[in-house]
Amino acid sequence: MLRSSIPALLVCASCGLPPGEHTSTTVESAITGSTYAVRTFVPDGAPKDAPLLVVLDGDWHAVPAFLEAADDAHEPVIVLSVGYEDGNERVRDYTPTTVAAYPDSGGLDAFARALEEEILPVAPGTSTERIWFGHSLGGVAVTYLWLQRPDLVSTAIVASPAAYWDDGLLIDMAATTSHDGEVFVSVGGQEGWGLPALASALAHELDAPFVEYPGREHTGTIAPSLRDGLLHLLERQ
Repeated sequence: MLRSSIPALLVCASCGLPPGEHTSTTVESAITGSTYAVRTFVPDGAPKDAPLLVVLDGDWHAVPAFLEAADDAHEPVIVLSVGYEDGNERVRDYTPTTVAAYPDSGGLDAFARALEEEILPVAPGTSTERIWFGHSLGGVAVTYLWLQRPDLVSTAIVASPAAYWDDGLLIDMAATTSHDGEVFVSVGGQEGWGLPALASALAHELDAPFVEYPGREHTGTIAPSLRDGLLHLLERQ
């Protein structure tokens, strides 16, 4: 259910963001029971049929996505970011399996239904072309859906994926699953948890372009991954 929709025109001089149309919509999900803060941005001059960039972890990643959306190095994209109105259920929503250390995990299938049936319908624009962005656990969600739900996720940017999840589940899946979509994988050279090697192995199994950013730690991969991923994927469309 949509609880509120507040459109506003924002310009750089007043908010530090590129000029364009920003909206904020609250979606109460009957599927997951959570309330999502859905923020959208249509850059000035973007055509109605511009590709839609769907951004997970919108509480943190909406602004970097808005800034990148209007970059003239590539065609403009319309942004739909998904965050949380109250609390944060990303461990539940972004993980495909339940692991003992996180008893609330494993809710990705339900979250995918909420995205498809309740959240994506509020997206502006007319394009059916979507590019998904997920970082860390969001990268787990996007990769899993890219492998299992190509009808929903066929083009994706996966930054610093937490590929250690459930003993390397994604790497095992990627070794035996494929489809014709596009995916771009990145990682920081200074990340912990063994992520550089895990992301490289995942990209290899996905047969995906892979970039490692030397000197970058976990959160330092968000902006460059958006930039390089969009440059690569939009060039390939």
